[in-house]
Amino acid sequence: MNRSIAPQFKQISDVSLPEISKRQLSNGIPVYFMESENDDVVRFDIVFKAGNWYQKKPLVSAMTNGLMREGTVTMTSKQIADKIDFYGSHLQPYCEKDNAGFVLYTLKKHLDKTLAILSEIVKNPLLSESELEILRLKSKQSFNVEIEKIAVASRKLFFESIFGSENPYGYNLKASDYNSFTIDDVYDLYNSQYVYSNCYILCSCKDIENDLKIIDGYFGDKFGGGEAYCGDFIFQQTDSQLIISEKSNALQSSIRVGCPSIDKYHPDYSKLKIANTLLGGYFGSRLMKNIREEKGYTYGISSSLYSLHRSGFFMVSTEVGADVTNETIAEIYKEIDLLQTKLVKNDELFLVKNYMLGEMVRYFDSIFNQFEMVKAVVDFNLGMDFYEKRIADIKSVTPEEILNLSQQYFNNKNLKTVIVGKK
Repeated sequence: MNRSIAPQFKQISDVSLPEISKRQLSNGIPVYFMESENDDVVRFDIVFKAGNWYQKKPLVSAMTNGLMREGTVTMTSKQIADKIDFYGSHLQPYCEKDNAGFVLYTLKKHLDKTLAILSEIVKNPLLSESELEILRLKSKQSFNVEIEKIAVASRKLFFESIFGSENPYGYNLKASDYNSFTIDDVYDLYNSQYVYSNCYILCSCKDIENDLKIIDGYFGDKFGGGEAYCGDFIFQQTDSQLIISEKSNALQSSIRVGCPSIDKYHPDYSKLKIANTLLGGYFGSRLMKNIREEKGYTYGISSSLYSLHRSGFFMVSTEVGADVTNETIAEIYKEIDLLQTKLVKNDELFLVKNYMLGEMVRYFDSIFNQFEMVKAVVDFNLGMDFYEKRIADIKSVTPEEILNLSQQYFNNKNLKTVIVGKK
């Protein structure tokens, strides 16, 4: 073997996608199983349409989800924590813009016992007013610390600018919001959203039939009796293209540049992901080469294309020295403009294609990575053919398509620029 000669570079020809087995519980809850070779560890997710979109007042979704673990009719929060710890398991509540729910990692031999705990949390939470006040105080203190971080503040202002201040996707939380709701608001959201007809389940396991029986025993009844609520909110961008929040003592500026964009349902989504990767979606991207490597303005800069249930967004993110804020923004717009005016060279596009195909292989290289990828399509009522299309699009996309997509979706007239720090 001559180690002075680099190995041949070949494009990945095939990506192995996992099979999903869809079943139903006795009450109709869909359950998506991924068969795992690991017989010891199980991941179990129960997902409700109970995120920020479904709240009538700010913070109620997150507070309800967090409060559910702070005690049930039969267990205190300490007893819940001690039992989960005793079984060597991990239980994580979460609340996002669209969904809320619980993620459970547990040993196969303890699945029955840990699902009994989770079932109690979901179906019989105490929702104590005294616990709510403790959670409210902790969360407000954390908020007051986080909001001083320029990266947090710029992200919040960016979402407000592209979705609108009255939209749950864009609402910019204030400290006063922590005092704007009561325990009755928590009861209202819990009763309307945490019902059997408003959720789905994902599970990685080896013995599907046996585990389905266990899951059905705890979640197969018609729990919850409320009618699920879904808000009707408008999307209203701010008029200003430039939003600045100055901090006189800041040494850095946090910059966000972007706009509303298409979601996963749109046929252009996969190929637009490729254009985004070229711009700022990986370490060798144009933004990284220009603004980090050549100019030295930042340690890191990236762009992302993200899909929500009712919209999507494109966003460039970075933190730079306060003295190079304007120069950085000029270079960001320059790189976006180049994507719209000059065809990408074939060798650069080939490199990005191979990077993205390699990432697709990595995304599916373990059961828990597969779990996240499956969840990302199940949540949108899409199938694994979504990834088959993405692989085909990566292989087939042309420089002309990249140019046209960039002109259509990264149009400078639609971009908002948010600066927190020094202009």
